[in-house]
Amino acid sequence: MNPHYSYDNVFSLTESEFREKSIKDVDLKNPEKFTKSSIQDLETIERILDLKSGILKNEELYLQRSTCPCGHMLTMKDFILTALVDAKHDKSMIIQTFLGNKYVINKPRPVRCFDCGTINPMHSYGMKTYGCSWEK
Repeated sequence: MNPHYSYDNVFSLTESEFREKSIKDVDLKNPEKFTKSSIQDLETIERILDLKSGILKNEELYLQRSTCPCGHMLTMKDFILTALVDAKHDKSMIIQTFLGNKYVINKPRPVRCFDCGTINPMHSYGMKTYGCSWEK
């Protein structure tokens, strides 16, 4: 594993800084702006990351609402595929980022479609401790 992608090297904000800079819940929960991962998506993410079944069942994972040209509605499972394939992140790095105790803000990212592999333009995302700043 490349140490550059280690969770130990991930910069953490304070919780208050994270809340200030991250996308607000009212926007994340607006279905016209963001798609919340379904229980089926969470189960797929668990399988992809080799997690015990049900470990993500209470997580709320949001990706900016978008449909790939193939017709697939993009969700966080597409974001996970992108992290593994394109960013070359290790599964453990992704798991720690999603479930760890750091508060992380990054820039929006392009997202690879799980169904057809197409790279889609920049997408915003958000969850309890990981997300991006809202770019207007």
